[in-house]
Amino acid sequence: KLAQGETPAAITHLRLALSESSQQSFSVAPTSAQDFSRILGVYLATSKGAVPNFITFSKQDEAPIRKVEAALQALLPDGGWRIAEKCISGVPYYSARIFHAEFRHTLTALTHAGQEVPLPLLSTQGAQKEFLRGFLAFSASTTKDGIRIKSAKPPLFITQLGGLFQEFGVTPALMTGNTRYLSFHDKNDLKKLLELDLIESPDLKKRIADRIEYKEASNRTSYDANSYYQESEMYSMV
Repeated sequence: KLAQGETPAAITHLRLALSESSQQSFSVAPTSAQDFSRILGVYLATSKGAVPNFITFSKQDEAPIRKVEAALQALLPDGGWRIAEKCISGVPYYSARIFHAEFRHTLTALTHAGQEVPLPLLSTQGAQKEFLRGFLAFSASTTKDGIRIKSAKPPLFITQLGGLFQEFGVTPALMTGNTRYLSFHDKNDLKKLLELDLIESPDLKKRIADRIEYKEASNRTSYDANSYYQESEMYSMV
């Protein structure tokens, strides 16, 4: 069953083929490579496999949209995009919409309409970090033990994504099925995500820090309890 707004795979490939035959690719200046990496990360976090007439990123949190705005300003200084704000039932929502034809074509062509990570473009740690920052800003959610990324994309995508995290010494758990997950539960992995500044949201940073503190406290409590039990046994033998 297709999600609302999702395009069947056969139609997606056909539209990509037609697009490739009629559109020119967007050229990214070397000085803007990290800006493009961030947009790639956001696009892959939000794309549902469609080839749309425009690309929209939206969040309740304003900060990630402002990061997108800064990247788009560097990549498309002459326009072809806009930032908007609206309220729904009193709740503010922020969005970035891209309607620049060549830029949209490049994003969809490089990622097979949001289904693959274009790893050759992420050849530096700077580009990889910006990609992961953009991706996590629009995809990460907290769990009782840490954070996770949920995806309905092909298995190759979630494997590629896990490989990028491993480049920084972070090894997420991979769960496969109709819906796939990358989960980060290990205390040291969570610490690395914060140390590498891959998490930008202050709220998400705090929630991760709380989980790290809980894990460390649990370890201390366990150790102290075991020590107390061992010492109690020793004294009972005297």
